Amino acid sequence: MKTHHFFLRTVGLSFVFGLLIFFVSGCKKEKETWMWCSDCTIETITGAYKGKASHLKYLNDSTYQETTDKDVYANLNSENSQLTVEIGIVNLFHMNFSGAYNNQYYIELPGSGGQFSAKILRHGEKIKLVGIAKKFHENHGVTETAELIDFEIYKE
Repeated sequence: MKTHHFFLRTVGLSFVFGLLIFFVSGCKKEKETWMWCSDCTIETITGAYKGKASHLKYLNDSTYQETTDKDVYANLNSENSQLTVEIGIVNLFHMNFSGAYNNQYYIELPGSGGQFSAKILRHGEKIKLVGIAKKFHENHGVTETAELIDFEIYKE
């Protein structure tokens, strides 16, 4: 009788352990592999984007105000082989940039009032931009960062 009870208990524990492994391994989410898009044309990257961003606003040299996990939007368009970027967080941040895009894996659009920098990543047909948009201001003849957003956005 003890052997029969031990056998049932062993089989039961093995079954429960097997189910546990099955469910835990089934819960694993495949991690998407994003690669630098070194062959993206201007046509590939233009369009509407949405995602999340953190916003930093500098109050003085050593103090800043940060808001995180904000909804961010961007629109990338091409006109006369120039890239124009509009990016913002509603009621918090908005900037427009334009400049040349040289079919690289990154976008770098400097300006007098700000700067837009982003890496272009691709996963299959999906496009993602990860970067920073900055607003500048003059302080006694020195250009300083007034505020910035650190973003991760996906093409819709």
